[in-house]
Amino acid sequence: MAKLIVIQGGREKSFDLIDEFVFVGSGADCAIRMAGTGVAERHCQILKVEGAYRLIDLGGGTRVNGRPVQQHELDNGDVIQVGDASLTFRGGVKPAGGAAEAPRAAPAAASMRAGGASVRAGAGRAGRPSRRGARRGGGREVVVAQEMQQAAGQREILKRQNVRKPGLSGPVMLSIAAGVVLVVAIAGYKIMTGVPSGDWGKVYAQALDAYEHSRPEEAIKLLESIPEGAPNRRVAQNKLAEIKAGITTAVDLELHQHGETDYQNNILYFVQTRIDNPKYEGETAYVRILVRRLENFLVEFKGHKREAEVQRLLDIYKDRVPATPPTGHEVWIDADVERAREMYGRAYTIVSSWLAKNPGVGAEEKKALTELQAKIVRCAKEFWQDQNEAAEKNVQTDHYDDAYSKYLTAMRRLEGLPEMYDVAKKKADYLKTQAPNKIVRKQK
Repeated sequence: MAKLIVIQGGREKSFDLIDEFVFVGSGADCAIRMAGTGVAERHCQILKVEGAYRLIDLGGGTRVNGRPVQQHELDNGDVIQVGDASLTFRGGVKPAGGAAEAPRAAPAAASMRAGGASVRAGAGRAGRPSRRGARRGGGREVVVAQEMQQAAGQREILKRQNVRKPGLSGPVMLSIAAGVVLVVAIAGYKIMTGVPSGDWGKVYAQALDAYEHSRPEEAIKLLESIPEGAPNRRVAQNKLAEIKAGITTAVDLELHQHGETDYQNNILYFVQTRIDNPKYEGETAYVRILVRRLENFLVEFKGHKREAEVQRLLDIYKDRVPATPPTGHEVWIDADVERAREMYGRAYTIVSSWLAKNPGVGAEEKKALTELQAKIVRCAKEFWQDQNEAAEKNVQTDHYDDAYSKYLTAMRRLEGLPEMYDVAKKKADYLKTQAPNKIVRKQK
């Protein structure tokens, strides 16, 4: 029987792996429960799969033989690290890729003779004859001969005992009694549940089929429908826990991957290219954008390994943002953030729409918003001038696709500012419809 030898704090304890799966961790539902530094509530799980044992990390950071693993087929002697505890796996083998391992020979009592030479099964490795008798000489052959005589005498006694006699023998009576007990048990089960026992076997089979075809929710419902007292209730509950644990592991893995992508692309890259870039020094709108992204990360990816780092950044940059904009309105923040993102048309539209809906706004607030609008238009003109010059250079060097792409970018960022948007659209349409040689002549 496979087992785990747990060493923690100088103490050693052994656990036999009887069930089809066990949880290891500090939680109350863990079969192998331990408390210590770095031990998660559900640290890892060990599954029995076709006679072999598989370890699955549940987010605790499990190591096997010093290496971090997500899944690992356990072999005899593998050392599992769970927090500050060491678990040594004993008694298991990995499933073979080819033919099954040859069974070991029978005990020494079942001796055999081949080609005149005495061979005692079980004396050496499986499938190998022992050669000790050949080295020791005739004494060994005498022992083997005596054993063979005893075996022959036992076979003769068995033959005499198996002679048929009238009436029912003891084994037959036992078989009949066992059959009667089984019939009574099945009848009692049908009376109590009102459903034949075979039906729950079908339900279990349907659940396995649903799980194998990537329908875990359907499998869970079917397994949960098997009631107390059903013959396969315990097996169904074990499988149910296995499926739920697998779903939890997959969800945690997906959450980790998406959170890591968000941290690298939306936070770390933004800090490097905007916040720490001397070109944008003093641009408080970028700090506002970063603070919003940090706050969204803490809500969406709660419990992620980057949570502490994100919280540290939030504490740093939150103090750098003014508590309220000059107008005291959220609209000013929204428009200024869009300006910083170079979405000039959208930023201008935010301010103009708010002013149209609030004609009675105070003089101070209206002045602040009007100044922001002027700043947005000024930034938009600078952007359009650079974009248009770059596109014209692309046309002159026959890079029409690059020029067309620049005009499309200008349209996307200037939509809401008709004076510049209409010009960008007209040039993009011209590049799309005219032949390249005509474009070159016109630009010259």
